[in-house]
Amino acid sequence: MKPNEIVTIYVAYAQVNGGKRRPVLIVGVYPKTFLLYRMTTKYIDKSRRIQAQYYPLKDWRTSGLI
Repeated sequence: MKPNEIVTIYVAYAQVNGGKRRPVLIVGVYPKTFLLYRMTTKYIDKSRRIQAQYYPLKDWRTSGLI
């Protein structure tokens, strides 16, 4: 993985067991750490606190995401 790539990773839920594969934007790659933004099509519906953890993606279908 390298910066500016969109990949899917398993993202665990914070409050309950489980999780699912989600697209993320890789922002930085370090020896033992990846810096990334979660992506969502429902960005506008999120609180400001939650929006700060996401990268808003427009035209996601055009970008090849399902």
